[in-house]
Amino acid sequence: MKKILNMTLLITVSSLLTGCLFFNERGVASKYYDECKHYYDAQGIFHEKCDENIVDYENLEHLVKQNGSGGYYVEF
Repeated sequence: MKKILNMTLLITVSSLLTGCLFFNERGVASKYYDECKHYYDAQGIFHEKCDENIVDYENLEHLVKQNGSGGYYVEF
């Protein structure tokens, strides 16, 4: 019985986590293309509205540090 429950749990979790993740210009998203809308308002000011990503590269810039040997590491 325990083996059946473990197998059911494993199948359920694996089926929930089979979503696709894509790397676009702004970060990691669930869509392949960046869904940004570009427009100018009545005063001629450019605006860009983008859908929210799962992870934005801008949010990770303060975590990634460069060490002295030319490599990078992530600081938590």
